[in-house]
Amino acid sequence: MINLKKRLLNELNRKLLTGFFVSCLAVVTGTIGCSDSGGSSKKTGYSLSGYDGVVSEQSVTQQSLVSAIGNTGLDFYAQFPWFVNLTYQVFDEDHIGVTDLTVNNFTVMEDGAEVSKLASEMNIRKRDTLPSEYSYAIKTVLFLDNTPSSSVTLEKMLESGQVIVDYLDEKNQQEVAVVAYDESGEAEVVQDFTSDMSTLNRAFSLDGPIQPSKGVTNFYSGVIEALALWEDNQSPANPDFVQGFLVAVTDGKDTTGLSNVSAAIAARGDKQVIVLAVGNDIPDYILNDLKLLGNGGFYHVTDPLIPADEKSDKKENLCETMLEVQNQMLAYADGFYWLQYKSAATSENANPVHAVTLTVVNNRNDGADSFISGTFNSDAFFSGEPSIYFNTSASDPDGITEKVIIIERGQGAGEVTETIKALTFLSSGYNPSQYEWTSGNNSVATVASGTAANSANAVVTVVGPGDTTLTVKDTVNSITQTLSIKIKVREESFEMKKHVVTSKGPWFADATFQVRKTPSVNNQWEWTTDLAREDMTILENGLKIDMEVSEVHLRKRDNIPSDYSYTLKTVLMIDNSPSARNIDNLPLIKKAAKAFAKRALVNDAADNSDLGPLLNTKDERQQELAVVSYDENGEKIIVQDFTTDLDTVNAAIDAIDRGFGPIDFYGGMLDSLNLWDNDQSPYDTANTAFVQGVVIVFSDGWQSNPGFYDRAAVLAETGDKQIICVSVGNDLVSGNGEDLIAFGNAGYYSVPNPGQTVKVMVTPDGGTTSKEVTYTTLERTLMGIQDNKVYPYANSFYWLDYKSYLPPAAECKGSESMVVTINNNSNTGTGKNVAGNFSSCQFFEGIDGSIYVNSTVTNPDGIKPGEDIDLQYVMLGDIPLNDPIYPLEAFTYKHANTPAYEWLIANQNIVRVTPDPRSYANSRATLSLPVNKQQGTTSLRIDDTGNSVFRTLTVNVSGLLLPAPIAYYPFNGNADDMTPNQYDGEAFGATLTADRNGNLNSAYSFSKVGDRIAIDNFYYGSDTGAYSDTVGNLTVCLWFKTSAGGGVTTLIDFDDSDYWGLFMNNGEIAYGSPGGDPLNTVSTYNDSQWHQVCVATNVVQLEQKLFVDGNLVLTQPITGDFGSGATRYGFIGAESEAVAFDNLSNGVNFNGMIDDVILFGSALSEAQVMFLYEATK
Repeated sequence: MINLKKRLLNELNRKLLTGFFVSCLAVVTGTIGCSDSGGSSKKTGYSLSGYDGVVSEQSVTQQSLVSAIGNTGLDFYAQFPWFVNLTYQVFDEDHIGVTDLTVNNFTVMEDGAEVSKLASEMNIRKRDTLPSEYSYAIKTVLFLDNTPSSSVTLEKMLESGQVIVDYLDEKNQQEVAVVAYDESGEAEVVQDFTSDMSTLNRAFSLDGPIQPSKGVTNFYSGVIEALALWEDNQSPANPDFVQGFLVAVTDGKDTTGLSNVSAAIAARGDKQVIVLAVGNDIPDYILNDLKLLGNGGFYHVTDPLIPADEKSDKKENLCETMLEVQNQMLAYADGFYWLQYKSAATSENANPVHAVTLTVVNNRNDGADSFISGTFNSDAFFSGEPSIYFNTSASDPDGITEKVIIIERGQGAGEVTETIKALTFLSSGYNPSQYEWTSGNNSVATVASGTAANSANAVVTVVGPGDTTLTVKDTVNSITQTLSIKIKVREESFEMKKHVVTSKGPWFADATFQVRKTPSVNNQWEWTTDLAREDMTILENGLKIDMEVSEVHLRKRDNIPSDYSYTLKTVLMIDNSPSARNIDNLPLIKKAAKAFAKRALVNDAADNSDLGPLLNTKDERQQELAVVSYDENGEKIIVQDFTTDLDTVNAAIDAIDRGFGPIDFYGGMLDSLNLWDNDQSPYDTANTAFVQGVVIVFSDGWQSNPGFYDRAAVLAETGDKQIICVSVGNDLVSGNGEDLIAFGNAGYYSVPNPGQTVKVMVTPDGGTTSKEVTYTTLERTLMGIQDNKVYPYANSFYWLDYKSYLPPAAECKGSESMVVTINNNSNTGTGKNVAGNFSSCQFFEGIDGSIYVNSTVTNPDGIKPGEDIDLQYVMLGDIPLNDPIYPLEAFTYKHANTPAYEWLIANQNIVRVTPDPRSYANSRATLSLPVNKQQGTTSLRIDDTGNSVFRTLTVNVSGLLLPAPIAYYPFNGNADDMTPNQYDGEAFGATLTADRNGNLNSAYSFSKVGDRIAIDNFYYGSDTGAYSDTVGNLTVCLWFKTSAGGGVTTLIDFDDSDYWGLFMNNGEIAYGSPGGDPLNTVSTYNDSQWHQVCVATNVVQLEQKLFVDGNLVLTQPITGDFGSGATRYGFIGAESEAVAFDNLSNGVNFNGMIDDVILFGSALSEAQVMFLYEATK
C-alpha cells in the first residue's frame, strides 16, 4: 500500500516543486508561521531572518548555541584574523526558502560604508558548499500520536512517516528520529537519528516498533521530550551546523494534564515545530493550542483518508500533507546562508564595536524583515606592520618566523608534511592575495601551494634533516617574506655495545655492535632493530666519513654476504630441583619451554602473531636450541646439544624428571655458558661464521650442593653472553631471587602464578576468523621473551663496513681510529658510541678514478690490465657437467660522485652477465654461460656512469667434451641416471645429505648395514638385455668422504670376482677385477675429507690406472677383456653378487658419503681425468 501511495505522491511532488505552497503560513519573528485565515496579502520581495553568531550567557542557559533569532540587535561572529560571519535565512513572498542567491544579490554595510565584494573576498556558503571542516544536518523528529484518542489508523500514520523516508534529502544531510507512545501512553524514542533507509523503513513497518498504545495521552510531555533530542546551531563558531524540525502528527488531545501548551512552547524556544492536526472533530481550543505550538507550520488535516489528487487545495490527505511538510523543511534548509567577508577593521580601532547591515539588492520588500543588522567586535582582529605573516591565530596573531619540524628516526622522504598558511597585512587597501612558494634547499624540504583560490596554504614535504628557507611572494600586492624551516630528528637514548673494530685489505674498515634503548626495567632491554646507515655518523681519525664516497654498508644477520653465516645459540636451562615449599612447577616449566621452542623453530600456521624462525636469505634457520638440566638425584648435568629440530628439543624436555634433592645450579649455569663461544668478528682467520647466544633460565628456587661454584664464578664467565632469568612461583628464597636478578643481564622476569591461564584470540596465517586459545601465564611469558627479546636481540646485531682512503701505514700498530655514533642520541654516558682502533698497513692505495675489479687482501689490484677472465665448461656428451660462474665486484677508487655501475657483454651467446641488485650501486655481478654453450671470446664493459669512467675486460670461454657416459648419478635429490639410458638407482637405507659444496640433498650418506643404492637395468651377463658379458674399455669415477677405519667397505661393485669393484681397505682405496692384480693405494683417505677416485681400464693398452683427486696414483697391467659371463647387477655402497635388481648384497657396506658416480664406456686419459676433477671439485 505504501508503494502505491508513493507512485501517487511522485506526481504530486512534481506539481508542488513547480508551483507554490498553499498552506496556513504567517511571519513570526521573521520565520515561517501561521495565520488564522491563510489569505493575507502577498509580499513582493524577500524577507530575512538572522542568527546570532556568538554564544551568550542566555544561550548557554537555554542549551542552544545561538542566543537570538531575528532582524536587529544581532551579535555577529568575528573570526581571526579579520573575518565577519553572518548567518541568516532568506524567504520569498510565500515564505518559502530561497536557494540560489549569490554575493552579488546582497549589500553589506559596515559602519555606514558599503563593503567591497572584491577587496573583502566576500563569499557565500550554503549547506552543500561548506568548507571541509564543517558539516550540516537537518534533524527531523517525527512525533506520531499512536494513542487510542487519535482519529486516524496506525497504518495511515505509518504511511505518512514513510513519506519522509521516501523523499529523504537527496544531499544526504537529513537525519530522522521517531517518537511514539509506549503501551502506557508515555512518549519514547523508538528510533534515534539516522539516515539509513533500511532502518527507517523498519521503523515505519506494520510489524515495527510502533504499535497501538493503550494508555492515556500525555501529548505535551511527549513534545517536550522530542524537542530535547537536538540542539540547533546556525553559528560558524561551531563547525557542526544543525537545523531541526519537530513534526507532530496528532489529534492534540492530552488526557493526562501533566503538561500544557505553555510548557511546550517554553521548551520549544526558537526551534521549529510543525503540527499536523488530524481529524475533523478536534475542539477549537485544542486547535488554537496546536497553532500556537506550530511556529514552523500548522496543517489541519480534516480528512486524512481521502484519495490523493493533483490539486493544490486545502483538501489534502495525510500523506499529501506530509509531502508538503518535507518539501517545506528542505526549502527551509536550502534558504540558509552563511556570508563571510574580510573586514578592514583591526584590533587597534578606537571603537572595536562595528555596525553591520545586510540587505537584498533590489528587494521590493521594505518592511522590518527586509534586512538584518547587528554588530561585531574587532578586539581579536589582526594588526601589525605591513608584511606576510605565517600560521597566525587569535592566540598568536604574529604567527611564526621559524618552523621546526620533528621527524622520527627512520622516516623517509615524503612521509612527513606540514601545512603553512600565509597572511598578507598592509596598512592601506589591498587586493586579494596570490602566493608563490619556493624552498631554498629541496634536499631538506620541498613546498607546494594549493590552487589559485587556495594559494595561501602550502604543504611542506620533508626530504631529510637540515635547514632551509621558504620564500613566499604575494604577487598581487608585491610583497615578499621568508620563513626559516628546520628539520630535526627526534632525540632518543641508545646504548651501543661494541663487539669489535677491525680492518682488512685492500681498504675495508669494520665495526660490529649491538644497539639497545636506555634505560631498562629489570634489564628487559628494548633492542633497536631498524637503524639505517643514514642514522649514523662515522669519524675516521676525527674526520667525518662521506657515506656515498666510502660506500658505507650496514649489514644485519639476514643480509650478510653469502659466504658468511649467523647463528643464535639458545640454551634452555631448566632447574628441576624442589622449590622451597616443595611445589612441583616442573610440568608448567616444561610446557612453557616447549612453547618457547615452537615459537623459535617453526612457523605456526595457526597463529599469525608469531614471527616464525630466524631465517637467512636462503630460508635456512639461524637459531639453534640446546637443553640443560639435571638427573633426578641432582648429580649429573644432562645436555641436549644444539639443534634446529623441534621434535628433538621436545623429546629432550620430556626426558627431564623431577629432582629430589640439591643440585649444582651454578655448575649448570657454567656448563650452559660454555656450550658455545661468541664470534662477532667478520675477519676471523678460522671462519666467517657469526655466533651469538643466550641462556634462558627457568627456576623455582634451588638447593645448591655446598663446595661447588658460586655466584661470582657465573658472573665472571658470562662476559658478553646474554642471560634471561625467569623465576617461577612465589616461594623463591631471597638468595635465589637475588642470583637470578644478578645473572639476568638480558632480562629478569617474575611469574608468581605460572599456572594461571589467559585466553587469547588467535588468527591463522592468511585467515580472517579468530579462535580462542588458552595459555598459562608462564607460556605467554616465554613466547613473549622469544618474540620481544630474543628475536630482536639477533636483529639488533649490526656489521658496519666502509672503504677507507687512508694510505697504507708502514707498521701494523692499529693507530687509526674509528668512532660510530647514532645521530640525535641523547645518551652521553656509557655506550654513547662505538670507538676503537684499526690498522691500515694492509690497505691499498690505487689510482684516483680508476675501476678496480675483484680486489683482495693478497691481490689488491684484482684483475690487472691485460689479464683475461677464463671460463671453462665440461660436457659429458650432451650433458653439462658443470655450469661455471665468475663473481665480479667493481670499485672506483676515490670516486668524486656516487658510483652507478652498468655491466655489458658484447656477445651474450658466449657469456652472460647478471648484476646483483642488492649490491651497492650495482657494484657486484656474476658471469655465467647460456644454456646452449659455445666456445669463444667476447668483451665485458664496466661503466661507472656516476663518475663517467669505464673499464673493458676480455672473457674467454673454452669447453672440454668428455665421452658420453654409460651412466651418470649426480644424486641431485634422487638416485636417477641422468643419461638417456635411464639406468636409475634406488636407495635402500641410504639418505640424502649435503655435498662437498654444501648443497643440500645432493649426495648420499651410508651409515649402517644394509644401506645401499641398487642399480636397475644396467647389468653384465650373456643374455640379450645385458650391457655386456665382458668388461672392455671402462672408467668409473666417484666422490667419497669417510672417516671409517678398519676392514673392507664397498664404494661400487659389480662383483669384483666376475667383473669389477671399487672398495676401501683400511682407509686405502682398492680396485679388483679378474683381469689383473688388484690396485691398492699406499696412502689412506679416511680423513673425513672429500676425495675423487677414478679407475680407467684400457683393454687395448692392457692397463688399469687409478687416480685420486685428478692425479695418477697406480698403474697395473691387465690381460685383456675380462668377465665371466654370469649375470651381475651392481650396487653403490654395498658388495654385489646380485643376479637380478637388488637381488643379493653381501654386506661390506660403505660408511660415509658418496656423490657424482660416473661410468664411461672408454678409458679416460690422464688429462681428461684432471679436467673432470677440476670441473667437479
